[in-house]
Amino acid sequence: MSARMTILADWGTTRLRLYLCDGLDRRASAVLGRANGPGVRHSSDFEQVFLECAGQLPAHAAACDVVMAGMIGSNIGWRPTGYVQCPVDWKHYAASGHAFAVDDYRITVLPGVSSMNEFGYHDIMRGEEVQVLGALQGDVAEGGCQLFCLPGTHTKWALVANGNLQSFATSIQGELFDILCGHSVLIPRPDLSHYRDAGVQDAAFDEGVSLLVSHADLSFAEALFAVRCRHVSGDPPDAEAVSYLSGIVVAADVRDVGQRLQRRFKIDGPVWIVGEETLGRLYGRALSAFGISARVLDGDACSVRGLYACSQRNLRRPVHDTG
Repeated sequence: MSARMTILADWGTTRLRLYLCDGLDRRASAVLGRANGPGVRHSSDFEQVFLECAGQLPAHAAACDVVMAGMIGSNIGWRPTGYVQCPVDWKHYAASGHAFAVDDYRITVLPGVSSMNEFGYHDIMRGEEVQVLGALQGDVAEGGCQLFCLPGTHTKWALVANGNLQSFATSIQGELFDILCGHSVLIPRPDLSHYRDAGVQDAAFDEGVSLLVSHADLSFAEALFAVRCRHVSGDPPDAEAVSYLSGIVVAADVRDVGQRLQRRFKIDGPVWIVGEETLGRLYGRALSAFGISARVLDGDACSVRGLYACSQRNLRRPVHDTG
């Protein structure tokens, strides 16, 4: 195996993704193999899970450098790594991981990032910072002030200035959406399997977004009850009601966090949405409804580029322990 061969691991709460890579540079990728495994929440023996997952990759038996990011470095993960404080210098971030050895693998678990937000409490992230770094390695030119949206269970809005991560804000809109769908009276008979199969109904989603766009003074909590009222008065199909709820939830996130940050920091360029295609598209529709331009970047591709950039800075770091 080439000395440049590297395994990159995006190991979050719900899933593990491994990438066997060789010869990457700032704008090109060469992923030679992929493997999936359970996330931190569903793992107890992290070493076994990693070895089994790595065993699915081509030429996995040879010695290899491994770089991991995500919840695997949290206090419920394999090797707790703590947090690097914003503003983040990427070289310092890449050099702050915890290194150890497992069999022939030389593993580095990267830290998370913390930030004191504008309201005076600490915010944290793990894994999304690597996606931001990956975007800067490829699609997004460094320089000026830029806003990133990383939608998910806990959506991150990250501010980058001159190529470095300055601060960020977290909303729990994704988690809240799941709770409201399954445990509230807003959608009393949710057929979520049908919703996932059919996908989001754009017209209903846009109607939910429009409610918040048209009424700036309407609070998020008030807007949510419109889902219930709409359901009672018109009895729309569950999938339509869920799409309407999704529009309200995403629009509230864009209005209350994204739009606020864009105005405060006077950001003229597009919002860079980094994540899964479907959710990225929905955030793009909502941003557009508020008059904000956006571009969607593939989250997995950004993770690979960011992890690889860190692996190049970590390549000669000594092994701290033997696991």
